[in-house]
Amino acid sequence: MRKFIKIILNLPEIASNKYLYGSRKLGCIGMLIAAEESDLNLLDSAFKLLTSRDESTAKNALEDLCSVCRFRNHRNATDDDLAKFMSGERIGDFAPQANRHSNIWTLARAASRRLGVEWSFENKTPTIHYEDLSLQSNSRRRIMFTIRDRLRTARTQALINEYSHQGKVLDCVSMSPASSHFFFTGAYTRFAEWRFVHPARLGVVPLNGYKSWNPPEEQKCRRCNKCNRETLPHVICHCYYTSRAWTPRHNSVVTRIKKAVSPKAQILYENQRIPGFTCRPDLVIAYNNTIYIIDATVTFENGRNAYDLAWERKIETYTHIIDFFKTPSNNVQIVPFVVGALGTQEMKHSSESSAQDHI
Repeated sequence: MRKFIKIILNLPEIASNKYLYGSRKLGCIGMLIAAEESDLNLLDSAFKLLTSRDESTAKNALEDLCSVCRFRNHRNATDDDLAKFMSGERIGDFAPQANRHSNIWTLARAASRRLGVEWSFENKTPTIHYEDLSLQSNSRRRIMFTIRDRLRTARTQALINEYSHQGKVLDCVSMSPASSHFFFTGAYTRFAEWRFVHPARLGVVPLNGYKSWNPPEEQKCRRCNKCNRETLPHVICHCYYTSRAWTPRHNSVVTRIKKAVSPKAQILYENQRIPGFTCRPDLVIAYNNTIYIIDATVTFENGRNAYDLAWERKIETYTHIIDFFKTPSNNVQIVPFVVGALGTQEMKHSSESSAQDHI
């Protein structure tokens, strides 16, 4: 199954499997792991039986659990005994032993041990603990979702932290769910782009610069032959052979911004030189007594600070024209739109700027 998923995503075998099974919210694919889903279902079923709203069902489930626990330690089960048994403890009274007994409680016990879940009981009422989470009976419908989400998030963070090359761009992708919206809707995405974006985000595109075992002269760009290393940032953002695509890429971002603001705002300038100045912002709009100077830029996702640097450059570029639009009755704001070359977006500056929220 994993092999065919990688074929669909156009990923080579060296691509990390954590990308397939990581969190969708953080830019991974979010495929299910069959063994993990089985354990989560066993855990969920056992907890829901013990916390059932039907009193007779909950009572019968608790009595059955107590009888299974009593079979193991040969005494009436206490809250501590039930917690140790369901948490998968394998020492003392609950040391491994061969027997023919297998039921929902023994299966849930084994699943808890594999998942790292711990149980506690208070007056025979169960609570599930996973890392810093405590899930009680009022959370009985969120057991599977909550633990599954934590497991996926942990795999994504491991990819970012442990795979310095494959996780670098993904660290930027994880900043905003909007960076991966097209994974499951296909919006604004062609098949050619789909085949490129996954290996590009993991940095497994077969470029000369990534073949470190080759001599330096064989790592140069195959097109321009001027760059010492043919890397992904060079190919899509710096190589003059691909420079014809830079302007259409930038204009497509501006077009979407214009489409969003034009029904509500008045467009004063569009890619025009401001009188008396040499700069040409992409859009200058008027909305609710505020002038917004909008300029989009596309930067490569070379770490999170790449967005900060691009943002600061745009602010510095247009600060000197604020006085041109300023009047006693209005406000003027500079609104940079920073988009990653691989389709990522960041929310740090968006949340800081109320202007972007309005737009």
